[in-house]
Amino acid sequence: MKNSQAIVIRDLAKRYGNKDVLRGVNAVLERGEVLGYIGKNGAGKSTTVRILTGILGDYTGQVEVCGYDVAENPLEVKRCLGYVPESPGIYDTLTPLEYLTFVGMTYGLKERSVQRRTREMLGSLGLSQELDRPMMYFSKGMCQKVLLVAGMMHAPEVLILDEPLAGLDSFASIVVKWILKDLSSHGTSIFYASHGMDSVEEICHRVAILRDGQVVVEGALDEIRRQGKDSSLERIFTRLTSEENPRDVAKRFLEVLLEAEA
Repeated sequence: MKNSQAIVIRDLAKRYGNKDVLRGVNAVLERGEVLGYIGKNGAGKSTTVRILTGILGDYTGQVEVCGYDVAENPLEVKRCLGYVPESPGIYDTLTPLEYLTFVGMTYGLKERSVQRRTREMLGSLGLSQELDRPMMYFSKGMCQKVLLVAGMMHAPEVLILDEPLAGLDSFASIVVKWILKDLSSHGTSIFYASHGMDSVEEICHRVAILRDGQVVVEGALDEIRRQGKDSSLERIFTRLTSEENPRDVAKRFLEVLLEAEA
């Protein structure tokens, strides 16, 4: 990594047609840090992730990963990062062993090493009996475990995660959270985009809260709590991203549901 900042986002803006999805986003991920990137549906989280990984272009502003400009050095960026997308995009006619061997060798790992890592890492996530079964028969949670291994197979310097716990059973979620904490302690930088406030509070050192395509607050969790005078990240998030009290919204919903038919 060329400097201590794993990811730098400056004045990032992105439009789809005449809609501004990102409007001057600024955020920094330091080396060895876990940054929670949170926002409501449509706030721009996944768009940011796709830009960071080089999947999406045609934006304004500057985005650097591992010290490389994403637009100018896309291959260097791809070499240093791992990515776990929100929606599984795997070749489901392949088995996990076939798919992960392909992924690992794409990153320059030796076939024997890839297959050993695959067996050990998927075994840790409860899939040791599924290595040679086509993934078309897998549940969403099983596919997610394969994607997690694919994203971490080559021990990347930077790991970008978009809802990484989606579909996982409770035990696997706990295991993955411990893995991420340990990776961070070993110097891996993790950009963690999620709706899950509990997991963000548990593993992230800092958070950036996104509202309508803009970061409305970024900082250490303890500092944000002190400034907002709230102990719960969920309450802080609600206050910063919503015009209405969620309790009032729930009451209106129930009133309609339970009212007598006209």
